[in-house]
Amino acid sequence: TVLRLLGGRYGRDALDQRLARWKLFDPIVLASFGVARPLADAPSTLVLDGLKGVEIAGRAVDRLTLRIYNDDPAFAPAGHTVVQVLMPTDYEWWATQGSAYGDARDRVAAAILALLEARFPGIAADVKMTDVATPLTFWRSARSWRGAFEGWMPSADSFSQHVPKTLPGLDGFYMAGQWVEPGGGVPTALMSGRQLVQILCDAAGKPFVAPTLGSSAS
Repeated sequence: TVLRLLGGRYGRDALDQRLARWKLFDPIVLASFGVARPLADAPSTLVLDGLKGVEIAGRAVDRLTLRIYNDDPAFAPAGHTVVQVLMPTDYEWWATQGSAYGDARDRVAAAILALLEARFPGIAADVKMTDVATPLTFWRSARSWRGAFEGWMPSADSFSQHVPKTLPGLDGFYMAGQWVEPGGGVPTALMSGRQLVQILCDAAGKPFVAPTLGSSAS
């Protein structure tokens, strides 16, 4: 928004300073597999640790964290389970694949599935659906900077500074979300939106009243 939509005319210096000093969360690959087996006895979170000689998307991988959606029947049809792998990756690797992007995504899915096969023998034959989201997926769908799924990584520097939700010289413009709050994820973005509503209420001379559970805001 600051660089493209507004052409860097407002708040550019402060943003450049943050980009130079603050670290960003790594972008991710999110691989999901629909499996025709219940996996009822598997834990909902499982770490495959101590992997040796594994390289995926140009990056050495020594562990994989699996999310096994077997704790609610709404996640998949009866007798089926969704297995999801979230792993850090490099934006540049994906951005330079060009016409080989589709093949690269297929290779990543195959490499991850081979690791799942080692943990759950025969699971590859039970896979009915495969979906791989890359940093370019997040860029296309959400225009998130470099495909980021979270913004600024928490640090002593980032937590000690306040990121304003307005831009100097631009009246009536406000920002909320993961780029104005160190950390990431839905809770951080929601907190940012709540704080912005408080700012707007204060500017309008109105009290901020948050609805309680089971009620609605008037």
